[in-house]
Amino acid sequence: PVIALTATATPRVAAEIETSLRLEDPVRVQGDFGRPNLRYSVEHRDGDKDRTARTIELLREHGLGERTSEGRAMVYAGTRKRVVALATELRAAGFRVGHYHAGRTDTARERTQAAFVEGSAKVLVATTAFGMGIDLPDVRLVVHVNAPTTLESYAQQAGRAGRDGEPASCVLLYSAADAVVRKQVVRKPTPGQQAGWKAMQDYLFGTNCRQRTIARWFGAELLACDTCDVCRDAVAVVTMVEERREVIREKQEERREKRAAERAFEVGEDVREQVVAFVGGLRKPVGKRAIALGLRGSRAKNVKRLKLD
Repeated sequence: PVIALTATATPRVAAEIETSLRLEDPVRVQGDFGRPNLRYSVEHRDGDKDRTARTIELLREHGLGERTSEGRAMVYAGTRKRVVALATELRAAGFRVGHYHAGRTDTARERTQAAFVEGSAKVLVATTAFGMGIDLPDVRLVVHVNAPTTLESYAQQAGRAGRDGEPASCVLLYSAADAVVRKQVVRKPTPGQQAGWKAMQDYLFGTNCRQRTIARWFGAELLACDTCDVCRDAVAVVTMVEERREVIREKQEERREKRAAERAFEVGEDVREQVVAFVGGLRKPVGKRAIALGLRGSRAKNVKRLKLD
Protein backbone atom coordinates (compact mmCIF):
# COMPACT_ATOMS: atom_id res chain seq x y z
CA PRO A 1 0.00 0.00 0.00
CA VAL A 2 1.12 3.57 -0.75
CA ILE A 3 -0.18 6.73 0.88
CA ALA A 4 0.87 10.26 -0.15
CA LEU A 5 0.26 13.06 2.38
CA THR A 6 0.60 16.83 2.14
CA ALA A 7 -0.93 19.82 3.86
CA THR A 8 -1.13 22.18 0.92
CA ALA A 9 -1.64 20.36 -2.38
CA THR A 10 -3.51 22.17 -5.14
CA PRO A 11 -5.45 19.96 -7.59
CA ARG A 12 -2.55 20.35 -10.01
CA VAL A 13 0.00 19.13 -7.44
CA ALA A 14 -2.23 16.24 -6.39
CA ALA A 15 -2.40 15.12 -10.02
CA GLU A 16 1.40 15.38 -10.32
CA ILE A 17 1.81 13.22 -7.19
CA GLU A 18 -0.46 10.55 -8.64
CA THR A 19 1.48 10.57 -11.92
CA SER A 20 4.98 10.60 -10.41
CA LEU A 21 4.16 7.75 -7.98
CA ARG A 22 2.31 5.86 -10.75
CA LEU A 23 -0.75 5.41 -8.56
CA GLU A 24 -3.60 3.63 -10.29
CA ASP A 25 -7.09 4.95 -9.52
CA PRO A 26 -6.14 6.10 -5.97
CA VAL A 27 -8.64 7.13 -3.33
CA ARG A 28 -8.41 10.89 -2.67
CA VAL A 29 -9.18 12.18 0.80
CA GLN A 30 -9.29 15.95 1.23
CA GLY A 31 -9.47 17.56 4.66
CA ASP A 32 -11.42 20.63 5.69
CA PHE A 33 -9.73 23.91 4.76
CA GLY A 34 -11.88 25.98 7.09
CA ARG A 35 -10.07 27.72 9.97
CA PRO A 36 -12.90 29.76 11.51
CA ASN A 37 -10.71 30.97 14.40
CA LEU A 38 -8.23 32.68 12.05
CA ARG A 39 -8.77 36.33 11.09
CA TYR A 40 -7.16 36.82 7.68
CA SER A 41 -6.47 40.35 6.45
CA VAL A 42 -4.40 42.18 3.83
CA GLU A 43 -2.99 45.69 4.17
CA HIS A 44 -1.38 47.56 1.28
CA ARG A 45 1.58 49.53 2.64
CA ASP A 46 4.30 51.82 1.29
CA GLY A 47 7.74 50.29 1.74
CA ASP A 48 9.64 48.64 4.57
CA LYS A 49 9.53 51.48 7.11
CA ASP A 50 5.75 51.61 6.97
CA ARG A 51 5.50 47.84 7.30
CA THR A 52 7.92 47.76 10.24
CA ALA A 53 5.89 50.41 12.07
CA ARG A 54 2.67 48.47 11.42
CA THR A 55 4.27 45.23 12.65
CA ILE A 56 5.19 46.92 15.91
CA GLU A 57 1.59 48.16 16.25
CA LEU A 58 0.22 44.66 15.66
CA LEU A 59 2.57 43.08 18.21
CA ARG A 60 1.55 45.64 20.82
CA GLU A 61 -2.13 45.20 20.01
CA HIS A 62 -1.68 41.50 20.78
CA GLY A 63 0.16 42.29 24.03
CA LEU A 64 3.37 40.63 22.92
CA GLY A 65 5.64 43.37 24.23
CA GLU A 66 5.02 42.46 27.88
CA ARG A 67 7.00 39.85 29.79
CA THR A 68 3.85 38.31 31.23
CA SER A 69 2.08 38.17 27.87
CA GLU A 70 0.56 34.93 26.68
CA GLY A 71 1.02 33.55 23.20
CA ARG A 72 3.63 34.14 20.53
CA ALA A 73 4.01 35.78 17.13
CA MET A 74 5.74 34.72 13.93
CA VAL A 75 6.88 37.37 11.46
CA TYR A 76 7.87 36.18 7.99
CA ALA A 77 10.16 38.23 5.70
CA GLY A 78 11.23 37.53 2.12
CA THR A 79 15.03 37.77 2.47
CA ARG A 80 17.72 37.10 5.07
CA LYS A 81 18.75 40.76 5.03
CA ARG A 82 15.19 41.86 5.77
CA VAL A 83 14.92 39.31 8.60
CA VAL A 84 18.02 40.70 10.34
CA ALA A 85 16.99 44.34 9.86
CA LEU A 86 13.44 43.76 11.11
CA ALA A 87 14.56 41.73 14.13
CA THR A 88 16.98 44.52 15.07
CA GLU A 89 14.22 47.15 14.88
CA LEU A 90 11.79 45.03 16.90
CA ARG A 91 14.38 44.50 19.63
CA ALA A 92 14.98 48.25 19.74
CA ALA A 93 11.21 48.64 20.21
CA GLY A 94 11.37 46.46 23.33
CA PHE A 95 10.31 43.02 22.07
CA ARG A 96 12.02 39.74 22.94
CA VAL A 97 12.88 38.61 19.44
CA GLY A 98 14.72 35.76 17.81
CA HIS A 99 15.59 35.59 14.13
CA TYR A 100 16.00 32.54 11.94
CA HIS A 101 17.25 31.96 8.39
CA ALA A 102 19.24 29.33 6.53
CA GLY A 103 22.41 31.46 6.52
CA ARG A 104 22.89 31.20 10.30
CA THR A 105 24.94 28.43 11.87
CA ASP A 106 23.26 25.22 13.04
CA THR A 107 23.92 26.20 16.65
CA ALA A 108 22.41 29.68 16.24
CA ARG A 109 19.31 28.25 14.56
CA GLU A 110 18.87 25.60 17.26
CA ARG A 111 19.18 28.19 20.04
CA THR A 112 16.73 30.52 18.32
CA GLN A 113 14.19 27.77 17.80
CA ALA A 114 14.56 26.56 21.40
CA ALA A 115 14.05 30.08 22.78
CA PHE A 116 10.88 30.49 20.74
CA VAL A 117 9.48 27.06 21.61
CA GLU A 118 10.26 27.52 25.33
CA GLY A 119 8.74 31.01 25.32
CA SER A 120 11.78 33.08 26.34
CA ALA A 121 11.47 34.79 22.94
CA LYS A 122 7.86 35.72 22.22
CA VAL A 123 8.48 36.87 18.65
CA LEU A 124 10.32 35.07 15.88
CA VAL A 125 11.33 36.80 12.63
CA ALA A 126 12.14 34.27 9.93
CA THR A 127 12.36 33.38 6.29
CA THR A 128 10.52 30.35 4.95
CA ALA A 129 13.46 28.27 6.28
CA PHE A 130 11.58 28.15 9.60
CA GLY A 131 8.35 26.34 10.30
CA MET A 132 8.40 22.81 8.92
CA GLY A 133 7.33 20.46 11.72
CA ILE A 134 6.58 23.34 14.11
CA ASP A 135 3.25 22.74 15.83
CA LEU A 136 2.90 25.29 18.65
CA PRO A 137 -0.63 25.76 19.99
CA ASP A 138 -0.54 29.41 21.02
CA VAL A 139 0.74 31.42 18.04
CA ARG A 140 -1.66 34.35 18.27
CA LEU A 141 -0.29 36.37 15.36
CA VAL A 142 1.40 35.62 12.03
CA VAL A 143 2.58 38.68 10.10
CA HIS A 144 4.05 38.64 6.62
CA VAL A 145 6.08 41.76 5.80
CA ASN A 146 6.61 40.43 2.27
CA ALA A 147 4.14 38.50 0.16
CA PRO A 148 5.10 34.81 -0.21
CA THR A 149 5.88 33.60 -3.72
CA THR A 150 2.75 31.40 -3.95
CA LEU A 151 -0.67 31.28 -2.30
CA GLU A 152 -0.06 27.74 -1.07
CA SER A 153 3.09 28.96 0.74
CA TYR A 154 1.05 31.68 2.40
CA ALA A 155 -1.68 29.24 3.47
CA GLN A 156 0.92 26.93 5.00
CA GLN A 157 2.76 29.69 6.89
CA ALA A 158 -0.32 31.58 8.07
CA GLY A 159 -1.88 28.28 9.11
CA ARG A 160 0.63 27.97 11.95
CA ALA A 161 -1.49 30.45 13.88
CA GLY A 162 -4.21 29.45 16.33
CA ARG A 163 -3.67 25.71 16.38
CA ASP A 164 -5.29 25.57 19.83
CA GLY A 165 -8.57 26.68 18.24
CA GLU A 166 -8.49 30.08 19.94
CA PRO A 167 -8.74 33.33 17.88
CA ALA A 168 -5.56 34.33 16.03
CA SER A 169 -4.68 36.92 13.37
CA CYS A 170 -2.95 36.41 10.02
CA VAL A 171 -1.93 39.77 8.53
CA LEU A 172 -0.23 40.21 5.18
CA LEU A 173 1.47 43.61 4.67
CA TYR A 174 1.98 44.07 0.95
CA SER A 175 4.03 46.54 -1.08
CA ALA A 176 4.55 46.58 -4.84
CA ALA A 177 8.28 46.06 -4.19
CA ASP A 178 7.47 42.46 -3.23
CA ALA A 179 7.21 41.59 -6.92
CA VAL A 180 10.89 42.57 -7.26
CA VAL A 181 11.84 40.47 -4.21
CA ARG A 182 10.02 37.50 -5.75
CA LYS A 183 12.07 37.79 -8.95
CA GLN A 184 15.28 37.77 -6.88
CA VAL A 185 14.21 34.71 -4.88
CA VAL A 186 12.60 32.74 -7.74
CA ARG A 187 14.82 33.37 -10.76
CA LYS A 188 13.33 30.71 -13.06
CA PRO A 189 9.76 30.03 -11.89
CA THR A 190 8.10 26.79 -12.90
CA PRO A 191 4.57 26.88 -14.36
CA GLY A 192 3.28 25.87 -10.93
CA GLN A 193 5.14 28.74 -9.24
CA GLN A 194 3.85 31.20 -11.83
CA ALA A 195 0.29 30.02 -11.21
CA GLY A 196 0.86 30.26 -7.45
CA TRP A 197 2.06 33.86 -7.76
CA LYS A 198 -0.95 34.73 -9.89
CA ALA A 199 -3.18 33.24 -7.17
CA MET A 200 -1.24 35.27 -4.58
CA GLN A 201 -1.95 38.45 -6.54
CA ASP A 202 -5.64 37.55 -6.75
CA TYR A 203 -5.63 37.15 -2.98
CA LEU A 204 -3.81 40.43 -2.37
CA PHE A 205 -6.14 42.45 -4.59
CA GLY A 206 -9.22 40.34 -3.96
CA THR A 207 -12.49 41.59 -2.54
CA ASN A 208 -14.00 38.19 -1.73
CA CYS A 209 -13.80 36.25 1.53
CA ARG A 210 -10.13 35.40 2.20
CA GLN A 211 -10.83 31.90 3.53
CA ARG A 212 -13.00 31.05 0.52
CA THR A 213 -10.28 32.33 -1.83
CA ILE A 214 -7.68 30.06 -0.19
CA ALA A 215 -10.03 27.05 -0.10
CA ARG A 216 -10.93 27.41 -3.78
CA TRP A 217 -7.25 27.48 -4.75
CA PHE A 218 -6.99 24.03 -3.17
CA GLY A 219 -10.12 22.79 -4.92
CA ALA A 220 -12.45 23.07 -1.94
CA GLU A 221 -15.55 25.13 -1.23
CA LEU A 222 -16.34 27.04 1.96
CA LEU A 223 -19.07 29.35 3.13
CA ALA A 224 -17.99 32.92 3.97
CA CYS A 225 -15.94 32.94 7.18
CA ASP A 226 -17.39 36.13 8.77
CA THR A 227 -13.99 36.82 10.39
CA CYS A 228 -11.65 38.05 7.61
CA ASP A 229 -11.29 41.72 6.70
CA VAL A 230 -13.55 41.36 3.64
CA CYS A 231 -16.35 39.69 5.59
CA ARG A 232 -16.07 42.25 8.41
CA ASP A 233 -15.86 45.39 6.24
CA ALA A 234 -16.05 44.77 2.50
CA VAL A 235 -16.43 48.49 1.68
CA ALA A 236 -13.14 49.36 3.38
CA VAL A 237 -11.31 46.57 1.53
CA VAL A 238 -12.76 47.57 -1.85
CA THR A 239 -11.74 51.20 -1.21
CA MET A 240 -8.20 50.16 -0.21
CA VAL A 241 -7.78 47.97 -3.31
CA GLU A 242 -9.12 50.65 -5.68
CA GLU A 243 -6.81 53.29 -4.17
CA ARG A 244 -3.80 50.98 -4.48
CA ARG A 245 -4.64 50.08 -8.07
CA GLU A 246 -4.86 53.79 -8.89
CA VAL A 247 -1.41 54.39 -7.37
CA ILE A 248 -0.01 51.49 -9.43
CA ARG A 249 -1.59 52.87 -12.61
CA GLU A 250 -0.09 56.30 -11.98
CA LYS A 251 3.39 54.83 -11.44
CA GLN A 252 3.09 52.72 -14.58
CA GLU A 253 2.13 55.82 -16.56
CA GLU A 254 5.13 57.70 -15.13
CA ARG A 255 7.43 54.86 -16.22
CA ARG A 256 5.92 54.82 -19.71
CA GLU A 257 6.43 58.57 -20.06
CA LYS A 258 10.00 58.27 -18.81
CA ARG A 259 10.80 55.49 -21.29
CA ALA A 260 9.22 57.49 -24.11
CA ALA A 261 11.37 60.50 -23.20
CA GLU A 262 14.50 58.31 -23.10
CA ARG A 263 13.73 56.83 -26.51
CA ALA A 264 13.20 60.32 -27.93
CA PHE A 265 16.59 61.55 -26.65
CA GLU A 266 19.21 62.06 -29.39
CA VAL A 267 22.84 61.34 -28.56
CA GLY A 268 25.26 63.73 -30.25
CA GLU A 269 28.34 62.53 -32.16
CA ASP A 270 30.72 63.95 -29.54
CA VAL A 271 28.95 62.09 -26.72
CA ARG A 272 28.89 58.92 -28.79
CA GLU A 273 32.66 59.11 -29.26
CA GLN A 274 33.16 59.61 -25.51
CA VAL A 275 31.07 56.53 -24.72
CA VAL A 276 32.93 54.38 -27.24
CA ALA A 277 36.30 55.59 -25.93
CA PHE A 278 35.21 54.95 -22.32
CA VAL A 279 34.10 51.38 -23.06
CA GLY A 280 37.16 50.77 -25.22
CA GLY A 281 39.37 51.74 -22.30
CA LEU A 282 37.86 49.23 -19.87
CA ARG A 283 40.31 46.68 -18.53
CA LYS A 284 37.55 44.11 -17.97
CA PRO A 285 33.81 43.87 -18.69
CA VAL A 286 31.44 45.67 -16.30
CA GLY A 287 27.68 46.15 -16.22
CA LYS A 288 25.72 48.81 -18.08
CA ARG A 289 24.76 50.55 -14.84
CA ALA A 290 28.38 50.87 -13.73
CA ILE A 291 29.32 52.28 -17.15
CA ALA A 292 26.49 54.82 -16.95
CA LEU A 293 27.57 55.91 -13.47
CA GLY A 294 31.18 56.19 -14.56
CA LEU A 295 30.27 58.31 -17.59
CA ARG A 296 28.26 60.64 -15.40
CA GLY A 297 31.22 61.16 -13.05
CA SER A 298 29.79 59.28 -10.08
CA ARG A 299 31.96 58.92 -6.97
CA ALA A 300 30.06 55.88 -5.68
CA LYS A 301 32.08 53.15 -3.93
CA ASN A 302 31.39 50.60 -6.66
CA VAL A 303 32.54 53.05 -9.34
CA LYS A 304 35.78 53.71 -7.47
CA ARG A 305 36.32 50.00 -6.81
CA LEU A 306 36.09 49.30 -10.54
CA LYS A 307 38.37 52.32 -11.19
CA LEU A 308 35.77 53.93 -13.48
CA ASP A 309 36.22 57.35 -11.88
